[in-house]
Amino acid sequence: MDFINVRPPLVFIYHSLFILAGEFAIYFSRFFFWLESASVAWLSALIFTHRQLPPVSVFLLAGIAFIFNVHDFPQIPWSVVEGVLLLLIGVHMVTSKPEKKTNVAAYFIMGLSYMFKQNFLFAVVAALLCFGGRRPANWVAAALPGIVYLAFYAIIGGLEELFFQMTWAGNLCSECDTGLVRVFKTTLWGKKYALLGGIVAAAALYQAGNKPRWKIPALVLAIPAVVFLGTDFHNGGFWRLINGSEAIFPFVAFAMCFTVSVILAVKRKFEQSRYFVFLFVLGWAICISTGYKTPFLILGTMMVALCVFFLRRANPRALNLLLAALIVLFSFVFVNWRKNNIYREVSSVSMINRSLDGVMPGAKMIKTNSNTYAAIADFKNLTDKMRAEGKTYATVPFFAAWWVRSEQKNPLPNDWPNIVELMGNDPRMIERFLGSMIKQKGSISIIWQKYDMERLATNPTPSYFHGFSNPRMLNSFLKKYFTKTYETEFYEVYE
Repeated sequence: MDFINVRPPLVFIYHSLFILAGEFAIYFSRFFFWLESASVAWLSALIFTHRQLPPVSVFLLAGIAFIFNVHDFPQIPWSVVEGVLLLLIGVHMVTSKPEKKTNVAAYFIMGLSYMFKQNFLFAVVAALLCFGGRRPANWVAAALPGIVYLAFYAIIGGLEELFFQMTWAGNLCSECDTGLVRVFKTTLWGKKYALLGGIVAAAALYQAGNKPRWKIPALVLAIPAVVFLGTDFHNGGFWRLINGSEAIFPFVAFAMCFTVSVILAVKRKFEQSRYFVFLFVLGWAICISTGYKTPFLILGTMMVALCVFFLRRANPRALNLLLAALIVLFSFVFVNWRKNNIYREVSSVSMINRSLDGVMPGAKMIKTNSNTYAAIADFKNLTDKMRAEGKTYATVPFFAAWWVRSEQKNPLPNDWPNIVELMGNDPRMIERFLGSMIKQKGSISIIWQKYDMERLATNPTPSYFHGFSNPRMLNSFLKKYFTKTYETEFYEVYE
């Protein structure tokens, strides 16, 4: 079996279906991101309102969940989004029919989530403990995807490689040392204040809801806790409160969910506590990541749960007015931020005006900036020339998206040889990747990208300065073992 990635296979099987969309493949992959995010938001509202609020309130809460879950996250295929969706589908199936103690289909769907990202195994166990009780059939259903996965690799003799794949960072979850533990190790005190602020805010608001004399002290404690302790004003102020991968407000909601779960458990209100326990574990599982170490992708979901819990006794009409006002405010911030802070793009949507239709395979209806367009057009002209000459080509160190709908298969074992995909630059993985080029020397042309594709939109920078994709090592290797035969504005060709 050809291991080139740290993730279980279902994420690749699912995303490969977008290839069927032909020239619209990339467009549909982005469309499904929005569809999945909307589904997560709607399920969040259905699950945590417990069908106790009017439909208008549920709809407004779903809108808030959508805005906060998506924030400025790029609309790209992402295993976390799909895993969360599968988990919430299963939880909704279980909680909407509480009289049905055994729900094999629901727990099987939840079990599929850790086949997108292995860290979700913790969330599946939490869901079983919180909602599945001691029913053996539920546990078997949740374990079935993993059993089939392990059995398959046992049959083909790949268990040793599988274990290496899943434990390359030194433990069973690849990056289990990240997540909540890393928050306390970090020098960014804003996140620590956020966690403290969330704990204080949740405790104060709970007291205010049960003891009227606590209302004013609770507001005094909760508002600064959420606003000041929950916002790193050195990293974008209010805008970063609800947007940005480095924002710390998600840790406020994360700590609030933890605090509420503890309070309710101490009060022996396990029926309510289980929802917050599940959310806390889910948020922690999401934090176990190489790239996006934050519970931000379920911030909206956590906010729905907290709003329903703390505002459950509010007047329905006043609640709807409050939610509507929040929707208006946050929609303005959301739209403005997404139009002017685009992932790896120019600073304004008005500057994304060059269509990739006919330039990049599978990118019909996709637009980009003039710099990136020029680089992709140059790449297409270069590869068209090579194919006309009957040459097989590969490209390093970037541009994995080219291979989505390319007529030629990538002859190398990795589309993007970065630190993660090479298992922390494991010598065996590097030898495997470089060795594949040596074995094909004389029959393959290697296209070296002169510029860092991530910075091409705003600040064209030589690829040597990209620390994540091993550019210096790759370039030195090419110059040592191959000969430069051709050069364009953006590329060098080695044969």
